[in-house]
Amino acid sequence: MNNSQQHDGRKEPQIDEATLKMIEELQVEFSVMPDECNHTKQWLTEEIIKLQRGERDRPKYIDVLTQKPTKFLEKITIPIQESPKVNFVGKLLGPKGMTLKKLQDNTGCRMAILGRGSMRDKSKEEEFRLSGDSKYVHLNDSLHVSVEAFAPAAEAYQRLSHAMNEIKKYLSPLDDAIDAAAAAASTAAAAAATASTNSAAFKEMNRQML
Repeated sequence: MNNSQQHDGRKEPQIDEATLKMIEELQVEFSVMPDECNHTKQWLTEEIIKLQRGERDRPKYIDVLTQKPTKFLEKITIPIQESPKVNFVGKLLGPKGMTLKKLQDNTGCRMAILGRGSMRDKSKEEEFRLSGDSKYVHLNDSLHVSVEAFAPAAEAYQRLSHAMNEIKKYLSPLDDAIDAAAAAASTAAAAAATASTNSAAFKEMNRQML
């Protein structure tokens, strides 16, 4: 799955030298920090990832008059605790990841399924989670869909709103229940039709014998 695809034709801003220097300094601090400082190391890792991705804390005020593209990120929780038997990841990805790709194309947002339970191989997931590698820090989070819009503020919020409404359709366990009920009803109807056909055939055989 290519999570770096742009859907608006714009290029994201390059990381400036000051930010690169800050990333290097944080990485040095991370490398010399003792292992017992787990929470601090996790926080540092998250900050490094934000800087590498060009993310910033959301501004307190938003200027809607300028057309300067800004990155906005939201995390949509996947209700795996409430519905543990529902394969939400499979529903969102679809065959060969095509459902998630279509969602990205239709909403103009970048999306990724992250957090615990996002990897198929659970033993590998736990190995990566404990590795301390900044690429896998998201595995400490709850299972969620990361949705990212890069556009002027008003347009970015419109894209995020559209994305949330579309993703919501795949997070309802009722859809699975409805599908299961429909399948059961179809099976019952087929069985009833077969029984009716067999009964009619049996009556015809008896008539001919008489």
